[in-house]
Amino acid sequence: MVMIESTAPDPLETIFADFERKSGWTLSPQAKTILKEGLKSVHVDTLGLGDFAVAVDRAPIVRQVMGALPTFLFDLAKKADNRAKIETSKRTIGGVFVLQNMGLWQSLSGCTCWPI
Repeated sequence: MVMIESTAPDPLETIFADFERKSGWTLSPQAKTILKEGLKSVHVDTLGLGDFAVAVDRAPIVRQVMGALPTFLFDLAKKADNRAKIETSKRTIGGVFVLQNMGLWQSLSGCTCWPI
């Protein structure tokens, strides 16, 4: 298999930057990795994707899941704002918090195949 490298910017980085600018929260590198790898999984995984396991059916669900990401991030920020001050003093949303709330991304995307 030949891998093609792209110089195009990662579309998730644009979503992350917009969220960080508007919310006042930052995403840790671990949180970004979890989100990126989760979206990549929708592109390549078969086990757990049900009707979407066939590659031809992937584009609509990838768009749905990616389209729900900004709302998910802003909902995470609202949840984070309600946490104890000791947890929020650095204003960084980390990987653990993303994982704890991954089910929210699934419900926002409307995909029952999304891993939680």
